[in-house]
Amino acid sequence: SLNPGCAEYNCRRGRIAEAIHQGIRAYFQGDPPPPTPDPDPSLHVAAVDMRYQSRGTFYRVFTEVAIQDASGKPVPDVMVAVNTIQPDASIVRSSGLTGDDGWVTFHLRSDLAGEYVSTVTSVGKDGWLYDAASNVETTATLQVQ
Repeated sequence: SLNPGCAEYNCRRGRIAEAIHQGIRAYFQGDPPPPTPDPDPSLHVAAVDMRYQSRGTFYRVFTEVAIQDASGKPVPDVMVAVNTIQPDASIVRSSGLTGDDGWVTFHLRSDLAGEYVSTVTSVGKDGWLYDAASNVETTATLQVQ
């Protein structure tokens, strides 16, 4: 016998030999590659709209932002941040979550007439990729009179 005292690999030396043999076979046969993980779904800014309402001597300025996925469907629960530059060059920073319709609305109260410019400064949702290259727009301008 080639392996006296250890018939059918049932001794310690035999088990080690069997493990080495199995390892070599697995190496040369190659393990199947792991499955390619699905990419994170992507989202982008689909629209930035602005409007205002006069309230006595004040204005309410609204900025509305729409977030969609790559297929154009609204994405809820996305954190969106916006900077709005007022006519006196002061900046109002706002953030909020999109609703089920993919829209989030920001508003500010001001007594200043003139140009308002709102710009989306960040977009994020866990497990999603923000695809800025697919943004339709990120800035809107409004004249308040």
